[in-house]
Amino acid sequence: MTDAPFNAAEVGLRLARALDAHAIPDALGGALAYGVWALPSATKEVELNLFVDGARLAQALEVLSAAGVAFDREEALRLAADEGLFVGWVGACRVDVFTPSIPFSWEALKTRVQLRPAAHRPGSCRPKRWPSSR
Repeated sequence: MTDAPFNAAEVGLRLARALDAHAIPDALGGALAYGVWALPSATKEVELNLFVDGARLAQALEVLSAAGVAFDREEALRLAADEGLFVGWVGACRVDVFTPSIPFSWEALKTRVQLRPAAHRPGSCRPKRWPSSR
């Protein structure tokens, strides 16, 4: 990725859009998600939940890599399987990627709220998508 995002909110939105374009179920978490329900908090990292395993996880890794996330692919696959988490980087922005590690992880997929981003201003956290009927 040649055009480095300005902040964690921009990184998160860029990754969510890339995953959405490939129909890979995901959710932004942590401070970025909290900013939807309360005052946005400054954060320097993205917490990204992927609701995939197996071949779909491999596809998600390809999408994240193409979107500019730097990580070791083999280590990410191993950590996703063993711990349900691996770390990547977009420039100086840390990206924590969570994968289903317990049965309850799949429940989060069923209850996620989808939002559409409002007009984005650098330095502000904005929601991902408007609520859907899912």
